[in-house]
Amino acid sequence: MQVKPKEVFNELPRITFRWVRANDLKLDAKKGPVSPYQKDPIVQGQSSIQGVPSHRLEEFLGTYQGTNATEMQKILAGNPVSHHIVSGGEDARVHLRYDLDSDNPSLLELNLIEVREGETLHVIQEYRGSCEALYASTLTLISVASGGALHLTKINHLPYELRHIEQRYARVFEGGAVHYQSVELGGEETIIHYETDLLGREAKGDLACIYGGHQGRILDLSHQMNHYGECSFSDMDLRGVLSDRAKKTFRGTLDFKKGAAQSEGGEVESVLLLHPQVKSFAIPLLLCAEHDVVGNHAASAGQIDEDKLFYLMSRGFSQAKSRRMIVESSLRPLVDRLPTETLREEVLERLGELLGSEAP
Repeated sequence: MQVKPKEVFNELPRITFRWVRANDLKLDAKKGPVSPYQKDPIVQGQSSIQGVPSHRLEEFLGTYQGTNATEMQKILAGNPVSHHIVSGGEDARVHLRYDLDSDNPSLLELNLIEVREGETLHVIQEYRGSCEALYASTLTLISVASGGALHLTKINHLPYELRHIEQRYARVFEGGAVHYQSVELGGEETIIHYETDLLGREAKGDLACIYGGHQGRILDLSHQMNHYGECSFSDMDLRGVLSDRAKKTFRGTLDFKKGAAQSEGGEVESVLLLHPQVKSFAIPLLLCAEHDVVGNHAASAGQIDEDKLFYLMSRGFSQAKSRRMIVESSLRPLVDRLPTETLREEVLERLGELLGSEAP
């Protein structure tokens, strides 16, 4: 019997014991070339958008290795849809949307986002598709100059049948900030790899992530904050719900480099487990080469509180409605932070569909 070749994703920056099976994710390798995405993405906004100049990529690629070399090469050597987005004032906004279908079942995307000194940029990346979609892989490179701020929202409403990979690397200079909001509700296999270098004094990076898994979905979420500058700050807040046979792994790394004195980083995850067969792994990693720093991490996983469920049902709500209310209340603090009411309503609707598809 021929053994299928495996591809390794999201390897930890510091390897632990192999028997723990937490060092990386191994999946069957995808064969064959990726067909190019032929449709023009829906683009809204006033900021400057052009193709990515090749010479600018060299500034990032010596530092960022991505989830693995194969996925990086697929995008860089393929025919990706590319955007070079540059801030254009105090409050520039850009909205990118992709819709995969039978004619365009695959997507390779390459973005370079630059925020100039003292400017603010809001970007929404939205991914949708029909059941014929097969594969979506994106690479986003970010530079935030001194005093700049990037608000980047990613919405994954892709269909269940495909593999979705997102790689993101950011450099944040003195007084700059990146604010990430991420919704991961699509894809049979979803692999996320974010790495942020907080290079300057008082540089900031924060992440708010909502995720949901059902059927046999695999979510592998790798988020790394590297503190280089003094008084830098990072925060990661992840909240999710898993049902059926879903499996989720969260690898959160806070790395305090030499020179990052008086910096602070934190990571917290909370997940509701709706079935006994789901698997949820949280792997916090704290690395430190500096004395005067603060690093915090916390994780919680549990089933729906039966007392809360009984209380709601005693007030006339059905069991299904009561379960949905409890799930929504646990995720609502992050849902309310999404930039538009339309996105908030769609996320809650998608969560309702996920709960409605639970196996009995």
